[in-house]
Amino acid sequence: MRWWSWPVRAIDRPIDSTGESRALKWAVRIVIILVLTFLVLWLATELFLPSTASRYIKREIRERYPQAGEVSVSVGAFPAIRLVFKQYDHLEIEAEQITIEGILFDSIKLNSDGWPDATYQATIGPAEIDRFFSDTGSFLVNPRAEIQGGVLLLSGGVEVGSMVASVNATGTLRPDGQRVFFVPRTIEVAGVKAPQKAIEAVEEAMRLTPAYTIRENVPFTISEILVRDGKLVIDGGVDLEEALDFKL
Repeated sequence: MRWWSWPVRAIDRPIDSTGESRALKWAVRIVIILVLTFLVLWLATELFLPSTASRYIKREIRERYPQAGEVSVSVGAFPAIRLVFKQYDHLEIEAEQITIEGILFDSIKLNSDGWPDATYQATIGPAEIDRFFSDTGSFLVNPRAEIQGGVLLLSGGVEVGSMVASVNATGTLRPDGQRVFFVPRTIEVAGVKAPQKAIEAVEEAMRLTPAYTIRENVPFTISEILVRDGKLVIDGGVDLEEALDFKL
């Protein structure tokens, strides 16, 4: 009797992919969690770092200038994490009734896009003009500046020949580097025999010689000077580290 062996065909069975599917789902979840965590941290730094940096700078100013009036600070950077490394896109500081280098500023606004360089606009009263500027090298002897009715008045003595004439003039101030020239509108001269010749001599002195220079110990430069509302409005540049007396 012969036995025949019939070929047995293997039955295809479906592969159980449950384990792989679960692993893929967990991987996706982990990625989503990481992305969400990053977004939450990023949003937190964008929201809280600028305000924290602003408070820090304001506190430093308050500690060094406790007699100052209102002080406000706004600082921002993108991404905000740059603030941790003392980098920013903009910094704005406004202060009222603050004394810097012995000068009382009624108000000062500082704008910077990189420490310590900044621009500023400041207002000072007439009493502070002689503190902000130096009369070293002035064409006037004992110059005195006042503001009356929105007009700048400059008075003092001018040497005319062997005499010293008394001068009263109205006009504006024009900065030129570290020097500040007086641009006259009206000139009155007294105490000399030939006042017209004295006026011509004073005009020549005003044209060639500054009325003021910027004090050497003042960390400000000047680009424009205006008279507004009875005060002197000054624009220019400033070194924040020297002016505010702290390092960022």
